Amino acid sequence: MVKEKKAHIIWDGDKYYVDNEEYEAGLFLRKNFTNTWLDTKNYIGNDFKDIPKHIDIVAVPKQMGQAQVVSHQLHEWIRQGKSLNKTAVVLADESLLFPILNQLPDEVKHVNITMEYPLRLSPIYDLMDNLISLHQSTQKAGASSSFYFADVFKILQNSLFKKYYKSFNPSVHLQSIIQKIIDKNYVWLNTKVLAELFEDNYKYIESLFNSWSNSSQGILSMSQIIEVFNASENDDLQLSSTENEYLHVFTKYFNRLQSLIQTHHYLDSLLTLKSLYKQIIGAASVPFIGEPLQGLQIMGVLETRTLDFENIILLGVNEGVLPSGKSANSFIPNDLKRYHGMPLYGDKDAVYAYHFYRILQRASNVLITYNTEHSVLGSGEKSRFITQLQFELQKYNPHHTITEVMLSGGELPASSRNVINIDKTDFNLAPIIKKLTTNDEYSGLSPSALITYKDCALRFFFRYGVGIKETEDVEESAEANTQGSILHESLEMLYKPYIGTVLTEDNLKHCLSKTEESVNLIFQNYFSQRESQFGKNFLQRKVLYEYVNKLLRNDLKLIQDSIKTNELLSLIDLEKALTASVTIDIKGVNTTIYLKGSADRIDKLGNKIRIIDYKSSVKADDKFKFTNFEDLFKDSQYNKMLQLFMYAWFVVKNNLARPEDLQPCIIPFKKFEEHPKFIMEEAKGGGILNFTTELLEDFENHLKQQISEIIDSSEAFKQTEDHDKCEYCAYASICNA
Repeated sequence: MVKEKKAHIIWDGDKYYVDNEEYEAGLFLRKNFTNTWLDTKNYIGNDFKDIPKHIDIVAVPKQMGQAQVVSHQLHEWIRQGKSLNKTAVVLADESLLFPILNQLPDEVKHVNITMEYPLRLSPIYDLMDNLISLHQSTQKAGASSSFYFADVFKILQNSLFKKYYKSFNPSVHLQSIIQKIIDKNYVWLNTKVLAELFEDNYKYIESLFNSWSNSSQGILSMSQIIEVFNASENDDLQLSSTENEYLHVFTKYFNRLQSLIQTHHYLDSLLTLKSLYKQIIGAASVPFIGEPLQGLQIMGVLETRTLDFENIILLGVNEGVLPSGKSANSFIPNDLKRYHGMPLYGDKDAVYAYHFYRILQRASNVLITYNTEHSVLGSGEKSRFITQLQFELQKYNPHHTITEVMLSGGELPASSRNVINIDKTDFNLAPIIKKLTTNDEYSGLSPSALITYKDCALRFFFRYGVGIKETEDVEESAEANTQGSILHESLEMLYKPYIGTVLTEDNLKHCLSKTEESVNLIFQNYFSQRESQFGKNFLQRKVLYEYVNKLLRNDLKLIQDSIKTNELLSLIDLEKALTASVTIDIKGVNTTIYLKGSADRIDKLGNKIRIIDYKSSVKADDKFKFTNFEDLFKDSQYNKMLQLFMYAWFVVKNNLARPEDLQPCIIPFKKFEEHPKFIMEEAKGGGILNFTTELLEDFENHLKQQISEIIDSSEAFKQTEDHDKCEYCAYASICNA
């Protein structure tokens, strides 16, 4: 048309990047201008020289941070009277769309989205992708297949699957099924277990979990759930317009995938299905098309072509996003491309550079953001296009202003760190006082609760004041507390037949022969037989065998030595529940406070009663020399000694023994010693501490003072200043430790 003199080309460019050979943005325009018949340089503007620009560059972490910057900037422009009809939000990173929409100010009444949103970011894509991964990771166990719990959770927690399941009006809720899996600690779930969990509702989802032996079965299973979603008469699903749009586009590309699998029978592996799914459906986009003449415009970079706006917000301008980097979906090597004059990644960068400068060339107010968060696309590095602007633009026209700020939480001043105080109001203390004054199985003050308060009053409040539970999850291998539980239960199983008897060599030898069997039985209460046979669990079982054997062998030696000393070892009780009470003044009223504990083992060696507490280990700084009660109730190094004092006090309060006969002690298993850890006299060379009635009465008085302090409203629940205590604290994530 141009050659025939029937048309003219109107070039959309600017002298700033067209005339300067160094600017990649003008690369293709300059190539076109070498063809003299293409009207040469008609209509090339000089807007970077004529229109002063105010450009703000904001470095901010994460997507939500960028969304909040947009909200703040739009609010500010509206306050200044700038028209939203002349404003565009341009997303270099398309995944920012929904965070932006969720953060738009209330003053924005009309929004027009004109861009493509990647289908791989939609719930329907996630659901099907997780379903393929679920069947890929199945482990054969005889004739049935087992699914990994994390893969099952991904499906059960998918927003679309929840709607799919709910549409059948099930009698069992998904959350209760997830909780059962956590409670029973299922690491692998076969179809039999799933059928038990879902009960009568399993028939609705059975096809999703039936074994896939090839890609055709996978396609059939996925198509069934898509058919349910696409059923126009199914109003129970309550899909939003956006979800329906996703579903429509997904179905179109899924049909293409289905046709491919059915036509080419050699594409029968699940690995192939996964690969084709990602290539065909993962590369697709959902187009949003709206009314371009009214309201705020939200669009992708490519959608800005030939459009001009006075106010621009350009988001996600990270290296690796704009420009997108050297990756290219091509089987042709760079050398061949270069030889044949085909486009290289430098040409691709030139295209994006042109779009970047063209967006800015007629704008007056520009906000550019980039993500500073590492380990994301772009690795927290700003685009070189931003750096190029900062170094070159003001040299070309000094009337442009460019600022850069970095938004972050910043450093807290030392005076405000770790200072979380919660006042002890009547409302806050009510559940704690109720717990202390109620005499039932789950109430009362335990030694561990007392130690929790001593270590961190804030942690005590979180646990007992507001009842925040620790996060539960499926354990793939025995955690420290689970190992402790298995050890306690195994020892109880072995020793239980001999409660109330004098232990003999034959008793202990019999227990030694039953060690492995007992540990295995208890282990299977926490993990399935199959899960306990492999990997970390197998090693942990071996460690527990050794722990149990050490104690049994040590008791056997005690019995053998008793022939010389004439000190018999008799077993009084195991896991003995102990309860006692004290009376303290609460607001002028004498109130009974209940204390509860459980002694792992009580035995008699000679004429001494030993109250034994099993511990996996004892730290090097744990104190076992009694100095005074102030240290006992204030210093964390005396925690284990405090626990032993409480057991001694419990036993005397329950008239189970005289104070003079008591020798409470700890048996540590990790670094096992022939003799337990007793409370020792402070005096140099002093032996095991002798308990007296006066000593325990003094202990009780200090115990009352500690309880009074817990419910004393003049003292707040304060956060610990010892950061070592925060390392394994379940509540560390909700305070500023």
